[in-house]
Amino acid sequence: MALPYFPLYPKDLLTDDRTAELTTEELGLWLIVLCRMWIAENELADDDDRLCRVLRIDLETWQSLKQRLLANGLLRVDDGHLLNNRLTYEFMRICSKSEQSKRAAFIKAEKAALIKAQKSQLAVVAPLSGRESLEEQVEQMKAKDMLKRANA
Repeated sequence: MALPYFPLYPKDLLTDDRTAELTTEELGLWLIVLCRMWIAENELADDDDRLCRVLRIDLETWQSLKQRLLANGLLRVDDGHLLNNRLTYEFMRICSKSEQSKRAAFIKAEKAALIKAQKSQLAVVAPLSGRESLEEQVEQMKAKDMLKRANA
């Protein structure tokens, strides 16, 4: 379900003491890690070798950054996955909002289908509720059809 974007609050990112201590390179790598977490629907595997390839850095650089992020609380490892509390919160909030929208759209579609079905039933029943019998209505329709053909 992951959206192709996620909320990023520059003021929060740049004024947080934990990110203010990161070097420019580390901050850039941290943003890539956040993006990868989002794309992985908040289930980014704690796989150092793979992350090194994705981040295009050597293992020593990644392990140093990872230890720093873990120590200052920006990153945590849970059940073999890398997580960030704020990203987890935003992901859950957006998933919940998306589910609510899907439910509302489904209910709206069901109502529209029901109204359409009711209207079509009325359209079939309405002509029969007039003064003419069914046979008379059929005869009138045949006569109209014959007139159309004769005039064509």
